[in-house]
Amino acid sequence: MNPVIKSATLPIFLCTFILGTCSISFGQRPGSNKSFAQLDKEIEDQTKAIELNPNDEKLYIKRGRSLYRRFEKDKALDDFNKAVEIAPHSAYVYLERGGFYSLYNKNELAIADYTKSIDLAPHNLEAFIERGFAYKRTKKYQMAIADFSKTIDLEPKNRLHYINRAEMYENSGNFKNALNDYSSAIVLDTSVDLRRSHAIYYRRGLIKIKLNESKAAIEDFNRAIKYDPEKNYIYFKRRADSFCKIGEKEKAGLDEKVVIDLGGKITTPCR
Repeated sequence: MNPVIKSATLPIFLCTFILGTCSISFGQRPGSNKSFAQLDKEIEDQTKAIELNPNDEKLYIKRGRSLYRRFEKDKALDDFNKAVEIAPHSAYVYLERGGFYSLYNKNELAIADYTKSIDLAPHNLEAFIERGFAYKRTKKYQMAIADFSKTIDLEPKNRLHYINRAEMYENSGNFKNALNDYSSAIVLDTSVDLRRSHAIYYRRGLIKIKLNESKAAIEDFNRAIKYDPEKNYIYFKRRADSFCKIGEKEKAGLDEKVVIDLGGKITTPCR
């Protein structure tokens, strides 16, 4: 049985649309905390290591990452290509080059590399994750759903995989399946007071609005507000909208006041 591959990259699923802006692989983008002088020294050392071990694909991957952070895009790609040339049967090198392509929005090339990585290692968790997001960027939501379903098969207790798939269901208009996946993610939340799930309750509430279930949506907005330590005004705004929709104008007005107190704006107050 092939092991689940976890490379040195940062998994993209750690930063979904709920959890924040995503940074695909590599850990650092150009202009990271390292100065150009530090990166130049790093590249120099890596070049010396390559001279001593010219057939070590991992050294080219490391230098490729450093070159990328140094804004040396073409040279970085040369190193990723060299790694593939040296180790054409390594799932790892295709995963890494796919991550590089993804950073420059070359999604079809990225998908091809992730697919090759999966062909070589069918239990390659990160490749399914990364390819799922590449499919998302190209709006191939059904393909993304298939990949995130595979990540759930590989890690059934990882709530983030359910969140990823829920968004794809939502984007494709399958709101009931999206709702079920958000619910599964909440069940798997082991944080204190379900604090990780406040945004998921909010997203599930929005879906319930689309399903014309305003009262049920209010229950989810209640939970989002309860578990959110920062008190996001948008949660109060959506609850105010829902209260207004079912005729609870006084409660809507109270929430609108909170929105303003928290720094938000009400353009169309409930009347």
